[in-house]
Amino acid sequence: MSTKRPVKPRTTGLLGLFGHTYKPDEETGEPRIHYQFEVIRKLSGNKYAVQLFSWWDGCRIEIEIYTEDFLCSPEVKLYPSEEAWKWAYEKERHRRDREEKAGREAA
Repeated sequence: MSTKRPVKPRTTGLLGLFGHTYKPDEETGEPRIHYQFEVIRKLSGNKYAVQLFSWWDGCRIEIEIYTEDFLCSPEVKLYPSEEAWKWAYEKERHRRDREEKAGREAA
């Protein structure tokens, strides 16, 4: 049984990719996930419409316009599938939980 994930055709560019934007944590300076999104439309020039999703319930909340330069910057991580995107979030959440627990135990 094959577990290969489908690969998006190269002709679609960034369309259909999922992503997270990162922002430095105010206390530690470490990068933390800030927004979660899906690239939903190619606009004129090097702009893309991205659908943001709520952290609370995963619902679609608003559409933002990002440039291709920003989407390909170190402030953003892109994922080929919703599964990979959700896995990255869970990995980040567990890392944060471990850090918080270690901080409480050290206090």
